Amino acid sequence: MILETLKAALEKSDSRKLALLGIPDDANSTFLRGAAEAPPKIREQLFSDAFNMWTETGFDLGDVLFEAGDLDLAEVPDAWAAIQGAVEALLGHGLTPICLGGDHAITYPIVKGFRRKYDRLSILHFDAHPDLYDHFDNNPRSHASPFARIMEKHLADRLVQVGIRTANGHQ
Repeated sequence: MILETLKAALEKSDSRKLALLGIPDDANSTFLRGAAEAPPKIREQLFSDAFNMWTETGFDLGDVLFEAGDLDLAEVPDAWAAIQGAVEALLGHGLTPICLGGDHAITYPIVKGFRRKYDRLSILHFDAHPDLYDHFDNNPRSHASPFARIMEKHLADRLVQVGIRTANGHQ
C-alpha cells in the first residue's frame, strides 16, 4: 500500500529533485518515545508563514522540493523493508530523499536503500553518540545500533563521525 501510494504521487513530481519523506517510527527507541511525531512538526516549521523557501542566493527551494508525505507504518509487517522500498522508489524516480525521522534506527534502511542505487557511499554523521552497539537491550535494531548494522553489511565505504562524546569500549 505504501509504495503504490508513493508511486502514484511520484507520477506528478514533474521536475522536482528533492523529496521530503516522513518516517514516523520510534519503535526501536529505548529511552523516550516521540521521534515518530517529528515529521509533521518539522514540516510545520519548514512551511510556516514566518519563513519562505528562498535561499540567500535567490534560489527558490520550492521549485525542486517534492512532498512525498509520511509513510504509514502502522499496518506494515516490516517497517524497515517499507522504509527501504520508499527510499528506493524515490531514487528510482530521480529524486533525492530528505528523510524526516523517527529514531536513529531508521538510518539503516535508509542507507540500505541508497546503497542499492550507489556503488560507493560515504557517511558524515553528526551526533553525540556513535550508534555502534552490536545490540542495545538485546535489540540489534536499536536506535543505538544502526551504524553497527551499516558497517557490518558493508553498506558504506566510509563512516566519519563528528561530535561523538559518549563512546565506550564496546563501540
